[in-house]
Amino acid sequence: MLPLNVPKRGLSLDEAAEYCGVSGNTLTRHGPTPIKIGERKVYDRRSLDRWLDQLAGIESRQPADDVPEDALLEAIHARKVAVRHSPG
Repeated sequence: MLPLNVPKRGLSLDEAAEYCGVSGNTLTRHGPTPIKIGERKVYDRRSLDRWLDQLAGIESRQPADDVPEDALLEAIHARKVAVRHSPG
């Protein structure tokens, strides 16, 4: 499980629709194409942000809540270390 401070980037249809505030049908018809990983379809959170920015007529930018990749990797590593060293 990801640490709470690491936002999930790949979203299911239901998660992506909720994230965008639309129904799953609306997202499927009008939203960005999901990424296919094996048999699963995953919506990239950043693609959803760019899509919504474009619809709103604003320039795409890195969202303020995006955590730089180095920070993500550091948080994941810290979580693995904590799990390895936890009593139990």
